[in-house]
Amino acid sequence: MESVNQRLLDSIIVVRDDLMDSIREECGLTGSSKITSLALNKRTVSKEKLCGWIESMCTILNSNAVPLLKSTVAKADRCEVLESEKIKDQTSIIQLQSELIKKKEAEIDCIKETMQNTVKSEITSYASVVSKSCSAALAPRRLSKAMKTVVERDDRKRNVIIYGMEEAEKEVLPDKVENVLLELNEKPVVSNCCRIGIKKQGVPGRNGHS
Repeated sequence: MESVNQRLLDSIIVVRDDLMDSIREECGLTGSSKITSLALNKRTVSKEKLCGWIESMCTILNSNAVPLLKSTVAKADRCEVLESEKIKDQTSIIQLQSELIKKKEAEIDCIKETMQNTVKSEITSYASVVSKSCSAALAPRRLSKAMKTVVERDDRKRNVIIYGMEEAEKEVLPDKVENVLLELNEKPVVSNCCRIGIKKQGVPGRNGHS
């Protein structure tokens, strides 16, 4: 949309061009020739014509050009003020952003420090608990008991009980056990054998345990 000042400027240009064309025509000048005092000081140019041109020029200046210039200057001054305020606002925004960044960095550092202290504390507590637990677990009595339990458990895995084996006087029990195991295609080393249970009359034999 065309502004009021632009319309005023267009009107000034039209009036000026008409006046300049009229002067050139009266002075016998070509289209774009410069109008000088020498060209105006001719006998053919009457005093009445000169007065009319001067009046038109004054009207253009006072009624159109000067108000337009004043309005333009006022707007230019306002623009300078706005630009200055804009620069101040931008400076304030930058300062606030800088302060916000510093605050965020300080908060992050604080969180990191808190986390590190918490982790150190937790690790220390855990290490202390583990140390106490290990010390208690590796106490001589407990260690000896644990080893004994493991050995007994391993020995029980190697035990074999044979049921219904006939019992004879002065028998060599390890040999009889080995013979039974050989029948089963097993060749273990028999380290110890014994009868378990109570010997009863009329019963072929007690169980053999190896």
